[in-house]
Amino acid sequence: MISVNTNAELSAFQSNNVQETSAVLSYPLIKQNKDIYGQLATEEYAKKKQSLSNGEEKVSKKSTKLPRWWLVLPCLLNITAIITIEPTLMNDLIVTRFEKRYNLYITTNDQERSACLSKINNNDNSHNTTHVHYNKVQQSVAKLNIYTSVASVIPTFISFILFSVNSDIIGRKPLIILPYLGKTCRYIILLIVIKQNLADIWIIIAEAIDSLSGTSSLIVLSSFAYVSDCTTLKTRTVALIITEASMAIARILPSMGIGFLLKLKHYMLLTSVILVLSIIGLFYAIFLQPESVLNVKHLNLFSKLKLIRLKPISRVINAFTIKRSSNNRQILILLTLIQVMSFLMIFSANSVFTLYLYGQPLCYGPLDVSLLTVAQTISIISLSIVITTIFHRQLNTLTMPVIGCLAFMIHLIIVGLAKVKWLFYVAVCTGSSFYVTLSILRSKVTNVVNDNEFALVFIATGLVESVGTYLIAVGANFIYNITIHIYPATIFFISCGMGIIPLILLGYLTYIERNSTSSKQALSNVAKTDV
Repeated sequence: MISVNTNAELSAFQSNNVQETSAVLSYPLIKQNKDIYGQLATEEYAKKKQSLSNGEEKVSKKSTKLPRWWLVLPCLLNITAIITIEPTLMNDLIVTRFEKRYNLYITTNDQERSACLSKINNNDNSHNTTHVHYNKVQQSVAKLNIYTSVASVIPTFISFILFSVNSDIIGRKPLIILPYLGKTCRYIILLIVIKQNLADIWIIIAEAIDSLSGTSSLIVLSSFAYVSDCTTLKTRTVALIITEASMAIARILPSMGIGFLLKLKHYMLLTSVILVLSIIGLFYAIFLQPESVLNVKHLNLFSKLKLIRLKPISRVINAFTIKRSSNNRQILILLTLIQVMSFLMIFSANSVFTLYLYGQPLCYGPLDVSLLTVAQTISIISLSIVITTIFHRQLNTLTMPVIGCLAFMIHLIIVGLAKVKWLFYVAVCTGSSFYVTLSILRSKVTNVVNDNEFALVFIATGLVESVGTYLIAVGANFIYNITIHIYPATIFFISCGMGIIPLILLGYLTYIERNSTSSKQALSNVAKTDV
């Protein structure tokens, strides 16, 4: 508008032959008006630009704001409840199926486990025959465990590798959604198996389908990576310990409930409960779970899955081989090896623990197993509170993991020797400290890597938690199967021997860290002296 008026005046000046003096007088006025209006327009434009810039900055800050770390807890606690129920349910279900095949199943509640106990209470030939048959039940269960583990190894390996190595690319949500999808399919099949009394092959198929979607260990991996994404170095250790303690709390009610329900052999009801929990977890993961990898949060599940590539597999290797400041690479490798060997020790014992308790000479029932689980859970929660409140200064040292590893080895020795119930309670409460201190190792791993490498460094331990669980279960059940007539608890002493390796590595890592601290302190003193 300003330029149009100015051009009109200049045109009138030229066409009407206005006197030169008038032109000289009028042009400065025109130029002055143009400068004034131009300055106002420039100021107004600058204000609008500043306003838009502030708005974009607010939007940018809003879009890059990380979600709260505890928003992943509903999915994690839900899957914890499921995996708490699973081992006892499947063990009791399979034991009952084989007891019926060998005509050793007792339907009356007051005679529960009587076929197993007959050898202990009697010594005549008929009961010796029953003892031989009951050992066949235990051996048959161990063999079926081997078959399901073998069938699950390859699907678990493929799914875990593909999804976990692409976690930083596709985000954390797919790693939570897919395992819930597998759980839902698995328990639909198991409901049909129980209702129609189908062959054992369908139990193996159900397990393989669950494994193909990544299993529950993928949710645990993604959850810990999510917590690491959304926390700082200062708050991460406490957040991880709270996460571990929350998982322990989530085990209490399911552990109690399954003991009472299995005593009444309500397999249909329990399987239906797990199916409902799986569906609830699936809906939460799809519609309510935030994404902590912000550059893919706008994509849907299928768009994220299209981003999966094989190339990131090399990133896992690079995470452990690239040069890092100080001796961080050596510390990272040692911490990973410690966790891997610790999981080998834990899983080799846990894979046959429930089956061992069900067998002779103990002949525990589902309620006895559940009460042991509750005792262990309460111990984990209590120790978590004590460590985070009283011994919080030790959270960044390796003292606690060393004590925890020793405690779990003592736990295994007690389990291998115990013949009375109260000793098993002492054992599980003693070993529970190791589960708490494992979170300290996880936290120390995140302290020596970059923020975009959290999932990558968790993959090595996650691979052991998923694929390794099945492979270890094969070996542990095989050892239990061949030693059942000699000494059934042999596997626990073998597992205890595995604990020597992480204990030695923890001692070596403590030595390295102390030397590193001493060197830094010496350099600091030299710098102060020079100043």
